[in-house]
Amino acid sequence: PQSGLIEINASDNSVGRPVELPMSRLEPADVAVAGDAVWVTVATGVAKVDAGSAEVVDTIELDGTPSQIIATEDDVWVVIDDTVQHIDPT
Repeated sequence: PQSGLIEINASDNSVGRPVELPMSRLEPADVAVAGDAVWVTVATGVAKVDAGSAEVVDTIELDGTPSQIIATEDDVWVVIDDTVQHIDPT
């Protein structure tokens, strides 16, 4: 089975474009939205998706499997095992 995100239009609950994720396991573990970026934890890192185009614009490999993510426009933080790792979103 393929893994990814599906865009949902909040105004009318219609299903939009699917986003296929790289490095993905059976399902994304966590998602965070900041500005025009959607950050998704995947098997060996995080994927940055442009919310406007629904395209993966960056992938970041990490040491370990991320389980949680939080993002602002200036910072992205990922939980890996018992540690928190900072990612520069630029």
